[in-house]
Amino acid sequence: MEGVKPILTYGCESWTLTTKTSSKVQAAEMRALRLIKGVTRFDHIRNDAIRQELEVESILEFVEHAQLRWFGHVERMDQERTPKRWLYWTPTGKRPVGRPRKRWIMNIDDGLRRWGTTLEHVHQNWIFDERGSWWSLILTGGDA
Repeated sequence: MEGVKPILTYGCESWTLTTKTSSKVQAAEMRALRLIKGVTRFDHIRNDAIRQELEVESILEFVEHAQLRWFGHVERMDQERTPKRWLYWTPTGKRPVGRPRKRWIMNIDDGLRRWGTTLEHVHQNWIFDERGSWWSLILTGGDA
């Protein structure tokens, strides 16, 4: 799987993972893992069992870690840097009718909530400013 992961996750730090894209990425991962293990879907082996036997982290968890790592990096940048400016840019004008599209920062907020904190808490306490605290948060999921 280590040869396939870079191909599947190229540029994943900037992805906006919707349910549809998450499903497609996970399906591609499982197709590769089943091929490596030598089983098919007809064998009715659960995805978690295949990952556990092959000792492989879920590709969605890998993407989440990469995005949180990039978020911390962008937050530590100077205000003039382009990625920092784009992170907090808000478009002008009227938005189209309907539900708002999922934004990248929403993925970050969802990921932080899974680790037991919120985006507001991270900003208030400047957790991303100290790399050690940030890494302990995104790698272990512990409170920083």
